[in-house]
Amino acid sequence: MNDRFVNDRFVEVKPSPIAPARQEQPIFHSRTKHNRLLWRGLWVLFIVALSIRFYHLASHHWSAYVHDGASHAAYVGYVRVHLRLPPVDDDFEYPQQPLYYLLAAPFYNTHQNWDQNWDNLAPLGFCISAASLTLVFLSLRYLSSWLLRYGIFVFLAFTPAFVLASSCIGNDGLGFFFGAFCFYCILRLNRSPGTARHFIMAIGALLGALLTKLNGIVLLLALPWLLWRRARFDSSWKPTVTRLAVVVLLVTLWACGVLYRGWNPGSRQFVFAHAWMWDAMKINENRLVFWLRFDLSNLILAGQTTTTAGTPDEVRFSFPSWEYGNMLLGEYGYADDPVLLFCTRQVIVAGTYLLFGLAFFIFITLLSRPIWPWQNIFSLSRTVLLLIVGSTCLVLAFVYSDPVMCNADFRYQNFALPWIGYGIGRGLCAFPRSSVWRYTMVGFMVLYVYASLCLLTALYIRR
Repeated sequence: MNDRFVNDRFVEVKPSPIAPARQEQPIFHSRTKHNRLLWRGLWVLFIVALSIRFYHLASHHWSAYVHDGASHAAYVGYVRVHLRLPPVDDDFEYPQQPLYYLLAAPFYNTHQNWDQNWDNLAPLGFCISAASLTLVFLSLRYLSSWLLRYGIFVFLAFTPAFVLASSCIGNDGLGFFFGAFCFYCILRLNRSPGTARHFIMAIGALLGALLTKLNGIVLLLALPWLLWRRARFDSSWKPTVTRLAVVVLLVTLWACGVLYRGWNPGSRQFVFAHAWMWDAMKINENRLVFWLRFDLSNLILAGQTTTTAGTPDEVRFSFPSWEYGNMLLGEYGYADDPVLLFCTRQVIVAGTYLLFGLAFFIFITLLSRPIWPWQNIFSLSRTVLLLIVGSTCLVLAFVYSDPVMCNADFRYQNFALPWIGYGIGRGLCAFPRSSVWRYTMVGFMVLYVYASLCLLTALYIRR
């Protein structure tokens, strides 16, 4: 499979028109058969990933992997009973964006107890997770490199932390859905920029993200690329100005609503977030050390990323180490079981190829195209890099405002998850002409899927 880099994406090289017809026909049929096999492989992975998530829901293992489930369920219950959003109060954490709670309210039964209502809300989380994975799968047809397709899907479908959060009670899952929806719309717009409905769908995804969680604001960083890509097919500047004015109006109305909801008359201040400052989780490390130190060896030895002293301080108080481990394993303990600890260490070691892919993506994106004339700045890969960096900076800002380990959780990057997967997959395509590189990356992906499935199987058997 020979690929080449064209217009910010990889495309397969077509047979030369000067080649004899008797040679072109077998090559065409061989490539078609090869593509069918690769699509079937993706279908198998898709079915396996959905099956694991359904088993996770049906076996009730999800109840051990819920973040702040009680607060989110109480929020849903309040909306169901009072038919309005609750006031700003510590009992409800902070004035969450309303969309998830409005969607979840019909599933809350006021005549049932707490545990029964948890069982009512978990299937909604599973449906949102399945829809998100489906959107990611549908997006793959708008990419032209098989290594990129598999790289994205393996990361998003089989990372253990994402599977364990697939039946979550809360708005994190819906955040991932709108991130995946925006991913789907932007890839469609990139392939067919002349179609207005793709642009409208992308703007709808941005608004849905803003109404789900405050960190959905990171997706607004894709707005310049959206406007530029759509404007290239306009004969005048007026349609672009009109679209920009409409988007600015919608975002302004949203911002006014956020300010109105966040105002606490009692304390006469705006409340947008609330964090509990437990001593065990408080970050006392030097900020530069916290931001820059990456201790992979201690992370492998720990085999987990918990907020308690069970995880070494070199991991807990190191943002890169914590983000990487938390991305793979979540904020859960595994060290009490030697089998689980062995499996988590496998996942951490196998997942290092994700770091290499992301590093190659950053390097290629920054150096692949010039920055002048200014039109060259707008590329899909650079927009993706901007989204990844913006999402990470939002998490760092949250940690800076309240230096608690929980605030550094990778789940706060849920809107950027598909874009992180895209960046990793693009980095895996760094040397498209090298068959050795390609098969090596495929080997790493197989090892990662194997390690992830081993951990999930061990969890379900031993717990």
